[in-house]
Amino acid sequence: MKQNQVVAGHLLIIFTQVVLGLNIPVTRDILLNYLSPFAYIGIRAAVTALFFWIVQIFAKKQKIERKDFMLILLGGFLGFIFSQYLTSLSLKYTTPVYFSLILALSPVVVLILQSIFFNEKITKRKMLGIAFGIFGAAILAVRAAMEAGAQGSNNLLGILFAIVSVSSFAGYVVICADISRKYHAVTQMKWIFSLSAFLVCPYWVLSGTYLTEPIHASPAIGRGITEIAFLIIFATIAVYILIPIGMRTVSAAVVSIYMNLQPIVASITAILIGMDVFTWDKAIALVFVLLGAYIVTSDKNKDKDKVKAIEIKKSSN
Repeated sequence: MKQNQVVAGHLLIIFTQVVLGLNIPVTRDILLNYLSPFAYIGIRAAVTALFFWIVQIFAKKQKIERKDFMLILLGGFLGFIFSQYLTSLSLKYTTPVYFSLILALSPVVVLILQSIFFNEKITKRKMLGIAFGIFGAAILAVRAAMEAGAQGSNNLLGILFAIVSVSSFAGYVVICADISRKYHAVTQMKWIFSLSAFLVCPYWVLSGTYLTEPIHASPAIGRGITEIAFLIIFATIAVYILIPIGMRTVSAAVVSIYMNLQPIVASITAILIGMDVFTWDKAIALVFVLLGAYIVTSDKNKDKDKVKAIEIKKSSN
């Protein structure tokens, strides 16, 4: 393998993680000023589904077995609709810093669910990682509880929504692990986003809420369209294309390390643009959460598919 191919692979993965980190404050701005949660989910699902249907024309065709279709439907609900709806609520109530730190706990939650439902052995090393992750989340919860007035209550509620969102997608990762290995990513994403659009868009249109979206009355409609374009083109479509390409030359273990760039980029960006303020307890929580995620995902025997599935979650936020 040529050295420049390896370097290119690392740069692609780093690029995707920076994009996904930037996408967290961008998504919050979209949800606060331009789109309702159902519009956010429906538009993203519909455009992305259309893209993957076009890609499928040039890709190898795969027929979905009937018994797998229900799992894909469940995956679309848990892994995208329900998870993204809770993400929308979380980012409406709390800041990108709080949300991104809870999102970084994804590997820990996946491990816990696999242990509960599939009796996966948790080593002492992984137990330490879980403990660090939970301790970091507890610091955030205590910080939110100590904040005065409505902001403190909102942050606690936002953290709760983020935890349930991460847990929902972790459930998808665990339930659909075999599906992820059985079908090509294009096939999976085509149907997951198509089914999500089919379930969400009719309600959004028939209820008439598309007529009252905040973007219609926004004085900065150009900014809103630019942010929505960034969400769909870069943080969804480009990420789904570039991550598999990068993983041809970059190991899953290295990808799991680069994934920790997301909360760092999201936190720095949110602070710089005034969505949050720096405090030392948030920095300490960041260290514990990232350390916990690293310990859990750096096990020598971890499943490569699990890391890919976790990466899909982070790309969907």
